[in-house]
Amino acid sequence: MNILEYQVIPAYYSHNDQGHSEEWLRIARASMKTILPRFNTIRMAMDYLSRSYAPAAREGRLLAANAAHGARELAAWKQQVLQAWPAIRGQLVTPVPASITAGETLSFEVAIHPNGLRPDDIVVECVVGKTSEDNVFDSDYTVQFYVAGATPDGDSLFLCDLFDVNSSCTAGGLQQFRIRYYPCHPLLSHPQECGLMRWL
Repeated sequence: MNILEYQVIPAYYSHNDQGHSEEWLRIARASMKTILPRFNTIRMAMDYLSRSYAPAAREGRLLAANAAHGARELAAWKQQVLQAWPAIRGQLVTPVPASITAGETLSFEVAIHPNGLRPDDIVVECVVGKTSEDNVFDSDYTVQFYVAGATPDGDSLFLCDLFDVNSSCTAGGLQQFRIRYYPCHPLLSHPQECGLMRWL
């Protein structure tokens, strides 16, 4: 509010003999000089190319290579996932404390019953964020679990060291987390393309 009251409004309403504000024109020209190179149709087209068209072209080549071997592999994998997913379940193996203090690392394990899928077919992630005043969880970043073997029952065991300052801690203050898992394959156009996800 101080900037609006003491800088913006006085600059806008201050007029010289010609009826315009020299300070406001200076601000407007500086804004155009700094903003236009970042927000224009050339940048937009390059974003489409680098983020959408080029990845889609690369994916198309991968799926079509070797007489569409990749496409057939991906289709068979998706069919296997759809059949297995209803019986796939996950659970925390180790108890999680209600809170930790700054500098502490939170390590925990998740066991996934794969129901015939390989451990590499499933991604387990910890989503770190904060709960808003409206009781909505807003994610800040994710930390991926890594496969650490199997439980005596044959479930896949995934581990994560959360809030490790050397790898996964990118924010300070009060933080919360949610754990999710979903099927994933290197040939998918998006990691969550299957639309199958469960939260612990």
